[in-house]
Amino acid sequence: MKSYQKRFVEEYRQLTQRLSKLDKMLKKYAQGTLGFEPDCPIRLLQEQRRVMSEYADILEARAKFEGVDLE
Repeated sequence: MKSYQKRFVEEYRQLTQRLSKLDKMLKKYAQGTLGFEPDCPIRLLQEQRRVMSEYADILEARAKFEGVDLE
């Protein structure tokens, strides 16, 4: 695997890990079990989640074109 491909895979992994953590936080917030009140509006965190998900989709599409295995 070329060095740019390794960086690509690492970027995707970091993004999906962070997206998963944000999903869990938003779910706990919706259930009233978060345990703290976020400093920023929940709507902003929801928008961040949407954009991160779109970015993950873009990276997945790009990986197919470039033959990069994200697994």
